[in-house]
Amino acid sequence: MCAETGTIGKTPMQTVSRELQQLRDAGVIEFLDNRGTYRLTE
Repeated sequence: MCAETGTIGKTPMQTVSRELQQLRDAGVIEFLDNRGTYRLTE
């Protein structure tokens, strides 16, 4: 997933993880399992 963004940051996986957690906390997505599966809630 990170390779698709073309990012050159030092910690792209951590950034993606943080952003997904923020979207979860905002109720935009929900985690479905521990394998990285998400669903839009809106």
